[in-house]
Amino acid sequence: MRLVYGLGKSGSAAAKLLIHLKEEFCVFQDSWLELDALDIEKKLLQLGLPKTCFRRPEDFWTKITSLVVSPGIAPSNKWIRRAKEEGKPVLTEIELGLSILRNVPWIGVTGTNGKSTVVSYVEQIASKQGLNIPACGNFGVPVCEIALNSSKNKALTPHGLAVELSSYQLHYLENAYTLKGGAITSFAADHLSWHGSHEKYKQAKARLIQLCLGADLPFFISKDARLFFAEIKKPNPMVTSISAGESIQNLNINFAKSLVYTITKMPLPYSKLHLVDPPFRWQPLKSDPRVVNDSKSTNMHSLCFGVKKLFDQMTREETAHILVGGRAKKEEFAPSFHELKELCVNKELSVHWYCFGESAESLFEAISVGRCFLKTKHTNLEQATKQAFKDREEEAFVMLSPGCASFDEFNDFMERGKSFEKLALEQLK
Repeated sequence: MRLVYGLGKSGSAAAKLLIHLKEEFCVFQDSWLELDALDIEKKLLQLGLPKTCFRRPEDFWTKITSLVVSPGIAPSNKWIRRAKEEGKPVLTEIELGLSILRNVPWIGVTGTNGKSTVVSYVEQIASKQGLNIPACGNFGVPVCEIALNSSKNKALTPHGLAVELSSYQLHYLENAYTLKGGAITSFAADHLSWHGSHEKYKQAKARLIQLCLGADLPFFISKDARLFFAEIKKPNPMVTSISAGESIQNLNINFAKSLVYTITKMPLPYSKLHLVDPPFRWQPLKSDPRVVNDSKSTNMHSLCFGVKKLFDQMTREETAHILVGGRAKKEEFAPSFHELKELCVNKELSVHWYCFGESAESLFEAISVGRCFLKTKHTNLEQATKQAFKDREEEAFVMLSPGCASFDEFNDFMERGKSFEKLALEQLK
């Protein structure tokens, strides 16, 4: 019996695939322990799962043969530790889905920032060539959902997969099946609370390098990121350093072009590509382009990138109202805010920071106020958004760039982005 541990989008997709495959399984969600049996049944039915499949691991542990875990569940979890000690395989929905799609080539993309953009670009470029290579995994649809659709109807089997791999998923990945190549888009400290240290986070990212080079597969990495990985510091014919050129967008396009060719072996028929960025990565509101939704910013490195881009569009003595907050990732906040403050002073700009959510207090303490920096604390995103619009001067910028994970209030950055968009539209009425 498999245990599907965690019932977010990935866990639900894994459970539905197991139903189709007629495999015996049960599911478990830590946050449901306080619910009564009727409420659990309702939740399972809402997810399209059998109402009797919820089981406490301690009651069925001897029958459980392997675990399919949601990416947010850390190796320090007691059930993960126990499974490892007893030799029970632990995998994510990505590996489960790939085991079914064994004839489908795939490329893996990881990195602190930029990975969602790259897999999205891969999907779009392939589509221009008449091929179906969906963005999936940590971004887009779960791999298990694609595997389920393919199992039901072979005509729905894609030509390939562009799989975004978080450090969580790479930590658990053992079997690469039909992997054809990989990439690391960028590297900076992230997810340290999950991994426990910077070195373990780096080891998780390096897992993709090992899978590719161990099988003589092509690997692409940004010049900046390459400096961090001893595995590829020496010249290697299978490793290509990708340059940003004039912009980060060019870097991501260059990654995508290389990765598409890795699967298709088809030359690109276009010299210029018109590609659409993923949602909620520096996305201006259509009704007011000076309101920017950057919910995809989930770490301080990403926050700095987004805020610097905002500063580039501001003129002297303008003020920006920026919302930061969520669940922290064991990062140092102060150095990033110090860098942004210096930039603010040099450009003669002002920022009002609205710190919200679980990490509001830590963020508030990290921001040094002064002539160009103001700060306030708020319980949640809704309160922070309403206050920012209340304080907003005519046509001033308002930006959500959280710099933190979304899990204190939301299931993912998409849900957070949609919530901010709705709140912003309500304030603009």
